[in-house]
Amino acid sequence: MLGFNVTSCPHMRGGVAPAEGHARRGWCVVGSVLTKSLDKPDESRPFSNGVSEMVSIEGTMIGRARFQPGWRWSNDVKPIAQTDRCMILHKGYCIAGSMTVQADDGTETTISPGDGYVIEPGHDAWVIGGEACVLVDFSEQMMEYAKAP
Repeated sequence: MLGFNVTSCPHMRGGVAPAEGHARRGWCVVGSVLTKSLDKPDESRPFSNGVSEMVSIEGTMIGRARFQPGWRWSNDVKPIAQTDRCMILHKGYCIAGSMTVQADDGTETTISPGDGYVIEPGHDAWVIGGEACVLVDFSEQMMEYAKAP
C-alpha cells in the first residue's frame, strides 16, 4: 500500500479524514477509488417528461438527466423552478439523443451524443426528435435543478 504521513495528506482537513479509508494508522492512503451508481442515485427528481438523478462522491456531484421526446424546459421544469429561464450552470456530456439550447440572446445550439458542453444560466432547452436525450452533468448547481424554491 502506498501512503505518506497524514500531516501532509491532501485529503486531511484539520487532522480529520473526510472518509474512511483515507487515513489508516497515521498514514494517508493514495490511489483509492470511490464509486456510486447513478442507477441507485442519492436523490431522484422526476418531472413532466423527464427525471434528474444525482449522486455525491466526496463532495463531487454527478447528475444524470433523462429527457423524453417532447420535453421542453419552459413547459416541464419552469413551473417547478419558478424562473423565466433555467438559471442553472450546466457542465457535462451528452450520452444519447439531442437537445437544442437557446441562450438569452436568442442563439441556439444543438447538443448531440459525444458533445461536451457548458451552458450558462439563462436558457431554455428542448429535446429534438424521437429519442430520449440523456446528459451527465458535473456542475455543483445541478443539486438545485428541478427543485422548488
